[in-house]
Amino acid sequence: MNTNTLLEKLQEDILICAEGYVFELERRGYVKSGPYVPEVVLDFPEAVKELHREFVRAGSDVVLALTYYAHRDPFLLTRSEMAEFALAARDLGVRYIGVCCGGAPHHVRAMAEALGKTVPASRYSPDIAKHAVLGSEEVVRDYRTRYLKEHHEALFAN
Repeated sequence: MNTNTLLEKLQEDILICAEGYVFELERRGYVKSGPYVPEVVLDFPEAVKELHREFVRAGSDVVLALTYYAHRDPFLLTRSEMAEFALAARDLGVRYIGVCCGGAPHHVRAMAEALGKTVPASRYSPDIAKHAVLGSEEVVRDYRTRYLKEHHEALFAN
């Protein structure tokens, strides 16, 4: 068991702290939008535990307790913007980086990967080069060729 204190860990590496439970649990149907009272802790504790596991799997080094009332400036960033934020914070000398309300595991994974970490969820990181429309020229060309061939065959199959 690792017994390093938080301060010792901060001297060794940049730490990521995931927090975004209220809005993520609301998106999943466990918290009522509006007052955002986190009764989910009592009503669905397994959902809260699972979200903790997802944040850790995505790269969070620190897990916080869901024990507060959420704020009102739901402002969401993309995963790329969160990765840029993590890099900018690191470049300023920040050693403890996290997300708050609205943050989700894919944001944490993007931050962890931008900081050079490979986490269990990295296996599922997006690879836009393989996207059928936005991907590399070869992928897009192959997709279009297959699509046109299938479309042509379907038109003349009858």
